[in-house]
Amino acid sequence: MGGSTRITLAQIILGLLTITMSGVVSAVVTYKLNLNRDERRFRRQRLEEAFIAFMGFTKELGIHWMRFVPVMTGKLTYDQALDSVIAAKVEASHFDNLEMLLTLYWPELLTYYNRLIGIRQKGNDVLVSHKRRYLSGLSQDRESFDAMQALLNEVGQLERDFSAAAKGFAVMHQGVG
Repeated sequence: MGGSTRITLAQIILGLLTITMSGVVSAVVTYKLNLNRDERRFRRQRLEEAFIAFMGFTKELGIHWMRFVPVMTGKLTYDQALDSVIAAKVEASHFDNLEMLLTLYWPELLTYYNRLIGIRQKGNDVLVSHKRRYLSGLSQDRESFDAMQALLNEVGQLERDFSAAAKGFAVMHQGVG
């Protein structure tokens, strides 16, 4: 018989180490892939919640402002508009939830939030100016009406911009289920 096949202890240990290390590497890779998938799923869920909160807040804001438009056109009194505000049942404010979600999970979208805050402040300023004019006896306030219409258009554009940005991030986090 020609050659002898002797397996040494070193070869056995090397074979066992190779099998063990390939198992460890496989486990680490699987863990990392699952972790990445779970993180993408989690962030996508937070993005969906942020989208709902953003659109909910812009809707609340628009509805609030629209209650005063008939006062600006002379169709309602200021007291009637305030009664409408009081009677409105706001289920939940989306504002706090939106701020939290964007701050913690989607700081990339905070520019849209900041734009929204700026628009809200301009709207509040319009309402304050309108109230002053109304209390001074001006029953129709074209200046406030035009300013409010411009702000409502600005909110609409902001919603479209935010929606496009959110969709872009959603595409980056596709493939998770």
